Amino acid sequence: MTKKARLAAMKVIAALEMVGGAVGLLFIVFVAVESRFSFGVMVVAPLVATIFTLSFLAGVLLWKQKEAGRKASILVQLIQLPKLASPTFTFMFSFGLDFFPMLVELGDRGAIGLQLRFLSDGQLFFFTEGTPFSLGFSISAVVAIFLLWIEGTIKPVNDSESPRDEPPPPPHYFSETV
Repeated sequence: MTKKARLAAMKVIAALEMVGGAVGLLFIVFVAVESRFSFGVMVVAPLVATIFTLSFLAGVLLWKQKEAGRKASILVQLIQLPKLASPTFTFMFSFGLDFFPMLVELGDRGAIGLQLRFLSDGQLFFFTEGTPFSLGFSISAVVAIFLLWIEGTIKPVNDSESPRDEPPPPPHYFSETV
């Protein structure tokens, strides 16, 4: 992968994280207001807001090509990776664009499906009776983690260590005697 292609991939990941984080934060505010700041929402909202804030900040830092942004983006993608729903616990987050296969248990039979999500989605629920058991993983997150990981293994070339096109000047230019 060329340096230009790697930079473009990092910019796409950063943009998706920023959009997903910003839209997610706006959605949390909307849900809180619509629920009239109900106790259940206000207990979970700070954690969900923290995750969306992390996504936004990781995207900003990655866009600026900071190493902290790459590391935070790996964490954000690890959060996006699992897709789990059950009557006891549901955990699914999507930032920007997410594509994932799901296995769903529907009583005595199961189903396999593919889901595509745009902008943002955050589901963190506890004890939701009637929720079917579902399990999946984000293909988008797997690709992003791979790209972010290999980006960290590439050592930048220091200009002072790069080969010169011309030889160094003769030593007499630097001597004190003329």
